[in-house]
Amino acid sequence: SVVTLPSTLKKIGEYAFSGSGITSIDLPEGLQQIGEWAFFDCDIDNINIPASCNNFSLAFSSVRTVNIAEGITDIVDGAFLSCSMLEEIKLPSSLKTIGSDAFWSCTSLNHIDLPDGLESVGESAFSFSGLTSVVIPESVCKIGIWAFEDTPLTYCEIKSPLREIPEGMFDECKQL
Repeated sequence: SVVTLPSTLKKIGEYAFSGSGITSIDLPEGLQQIGEWAFFDCDIDNINIPASCNNFSLAFSSVRTVNIAEGITDIVDGAFLSCSMLEEIKLPSSLKTIGSDAFWSCTSLNHIDLPDGLESVGESAFSFSGLTSVVIPESVCKIGIWAFEDTPLTYCEIKSPLREIPEGMFDECKQL
């Protein structure tokens, strides 16, 4: 089923649509927050995160495609945790930070374009995901421990002038 939300909406609370039958939702510009587990166990094909929404979590949802609007600077910790159906995500050029566990266990996510201007990748950000290739932009100055642990990476290019490869960064990446 399709859900249409009012343009006045500022927040979607925790568990708001959890376990519901929604398959499509249009998030209004002006929405500021999507609570944890708001779309838990929801089978949604596509979600567009508006520029006004600086705090969102789609963890444990079955979303397949996500488009994050220009203007968003941070992906919070665990934002896409265990979104095992997530296949495609478009990150904005304004993105500065990817939080810890942001894409942990996104097993269908094979590729992601990290934007120039990205500064930080959190701990275990892509651990146990389906990533097969990644290019780390020159702008990245911090990568958390275990960032790409146990992924099927076959290609990694580090353009960043890192001074250290963090603990466990590519642990169990057997195809790398």
